[in-house]
Amino acid sequence: MKIKLSETLSLPLDAATQTFAFIGRKGSGKSYGSGKLVELLIDAGIQVAILDTVGNWYGLRLAADGKSKGIDIPIIGGLRGDIPLEPTGGTLVADILIDSGRSLVIDASQFTKVDRQRFATAFGAQLWKRKKAEHNPTPVMLVLEESQLIIPEAVRGDSASMVGIYEEIIRLGRNYGIGVTMITQRPQSVNKEVLNQTECLMAFQVNGAHERKAIREWIVHQGMDVKLIEELPSLKPGECYVWSPQWLDVLQKIKISKKRTFDSTSTPKAGGTFRGKALKEIDLAEVKEKMKATIERAKAEDPRELKKRIAELEKLVANGKPAAPQKVKEVNVLSEAFFKRAEKNLVAMVNEAERHGNAMALFWENQDSVAKALLAALQSVKNGRAVEAPNSPAQRLRSVIPNAVAPVVKRDKANGPIGIGRMERAILQVLAQRNGRAQTTKSQLGILSGYSSTSGSFSNALSRLRTAGMISGSSEIIGITGEGLGAIGPVDPMPTGEALQQYWFSKVGRMEQQILTTLLEGHPGVFRKEELGTATGYSWNSGSFSNALSKLRTLQLIEGYQDIKAADVFFEN
Repeated sequence: MKIKLSETLSLPLDAATQTFAFIGRKGSGKSYGSGKLVELLIDAGIQVAILDTVGNWYGLRLAADGKSKGIDIPIIGGLRGDIPLEPTGGTLVADILIDSGRSLVIDASQFTKVDRQRFATAFGAQLWKRKKAEHNPTPVMLVLEESQLIIPEAVRGDSASMVGIYEEIIRLGRNYGIGVTMITQRPQSVNKEVLNQTECLMAFQVNGAHERKAIREWIVHQGMDVKLIEELPSLKPGECYVWSPQWLDVLQKIKISKKRTFDSTSTPKAGGTFRGKALKEIDLAEVKEKMKATIERAKAEDPRELKKRIAELEKLVANGKPAAPQKVKEVNVLSEAFFKRAEKNLVAMVNEAERHGNAMALFWENQDSVAKALLAALQSVKNGRAVEAPNSPAQRLRSVIPNAVAPVVKRDKANGPIGIGRMERAILQVLAQRNGRAQTTKSQLGILSGYSSTSGSFSNALSRLRTAGMISGSSEIIGITGEGLGAIGPVDPMPTGEALQQYWFSKVGRMEQQILTTLLEGHPGVFRKEELGTATGYSWNSGSFSNALSKLRTLQLIEGYQDIKAADVFFEN
């Protein structure tokens, strides 16, 4: 079966798992062309997920006349969605996509930048996790509208996790049945490491010098010497050059065939077959309720929300005022989260008791008072009374369980926290040092603690620390809790200025040190990768040089991929 994109170009069905880039100025036909590709994939039985950051993909639901019925595809979010989309719903939507097998339009156009990043990160992480777990992956094409918003060239701390996830999907997704279509009018703003993974470039009318430069760099990266870049400004709407040096082995000018659905952008293995997936109906009412629940769950699990509510309740108690009736529901939500934390600490105590047999008797001696105190506290909550909850989880447990056993973590002046191994101690020291100054990713934590972040033992150490309530955060961004700070004791904070440079020099190898020295001396200027290689005396296109740059990016010590500079953190007070 072939996918007929134009009268002169048909694509093999394995287009479903390839990587496309549709590039062109506004009105050039790039969205129209990508829309035609999506139509053809859906008609061929391929699942498509559109992450719409603009709000134009509702047109798939309408025929070309804008009135008749088009493709039967649910829309989640946006101004025309079947149900609202919440920033906390990324994991939920990814699960719906995988479980239903249905194509979806996911309209994130109404989100702020922060909410869009939050949603896209969770969605991408869960999609990647679920697809990698499939024994017989079915194909899904992921469409990223205005892809520079999801995979930007400038990777800051707040977007690093998002870019990292989508970079991995684009680089390795084909192995798990994921294809990606990137759409942008600003290719120079799309992450170069990601853009260079493109298998098929669809270049529409492009006028700007920066845009043409980005396309030229892609062509050079592919090992091609094509002198047609200057023709791009003269292309008519709907016309484009198709470049696919490896997959299709083609360089061809085409005109996109007519779509059968509404053009909403105009308004304010080759020859192989894919195993299909049984489609399930989506209960939109149920999804709507689950979407609301993500907000309550996020609030209940957010330490900032808990701290805020605890402060409010303590103020009421201090003033001798009972909680107002309208606050009872909030008290219950707070207390539910509190008891989950208490349960977590009890589990941790049992684990510690099993590791230290002499403590087991102590735990069981107190089990009656533990159970009775918890039930009494729970009854107070049901009656609308707030439960006092001090800052430390161990203190919280003792505040409602007067005769409870000792806290999970005991300290020993000579050896540090009892029950914490060398790896856990190294992890906590790194997090304590960076606390409040910088976010820490799992990869960074591995480098700084001296352990492999991809090893099973490292993941197990993180799991033990989470169970003990000493670290918090997602699987990618990790922070230390008050319990963790109390366990590790005083740690010198991250240095600043010249001392910070020396600190990082002690953490990286000779090549990384030379690269950093060159960039710091040249700050605030930027270096092309080739220039940086020449300045440092290393081969810029070698694997070791690329690995050194990758390590420095992971540590957030440098910024950029083609235009590289030292991170601003070195120049902060």
